[in-house]
Amino acid sequence: MSKSAAPSEPHILKREKFDPVKFLGEDYGVYKQVGTRTNSSLYAEQINFKHYIKEDETGTSGDERLKRIIATPADIQLDAQDFMALWNENDHATLEWLHATKKIHSLSCWGTIMQDTHGRPSVLHLFRFSTDGSWHWDCLFINGVHWTSHNLVGTL
Repeated sequence: MSKSAAPSEPHILKREKFDPVKFLGEDYGVYKQVGTRTNSSLYAEQINFKHYIKEDETGTSGDERLKRIIATPADIQLDAQDFMALWNENDHATLEWLHATKKIHSLSCWGTIMQDTHGRPSVLHLFRFSTDGSWHWDCLFINGVHWTSHNLVGTL
């Protein structure tokens, strides 16, 4: 996807159905939903970012991050339907707006925890290449990353 100019105002996106087999392949399924998202829309201006790292830490394991997220139910986690809305939007306009206005270059959606056939939990992740400004996605194994303050979680 090519880099585009950031929109002048944030968008309201319709959350999109997520089919893990269609998007990730037959080795993946939904393991757990963290929290409950009931709204059918994603309001970009309401998106916030947290890292769930304590002041005296440089980072944490994925299991510990997930425990902290679950222990903070007031933080509404972006989930797979929000991920799909952001990923499928023309020119990734909302992601570009988040980058331009909030300096966001990556975010993870911990509201839907995926799992592969080997039992490894993972999260959907969006990131921007600094070289050309293009947006990409990945499915990161929760325990395959040392989660730092640079690994932001999208919340509402």
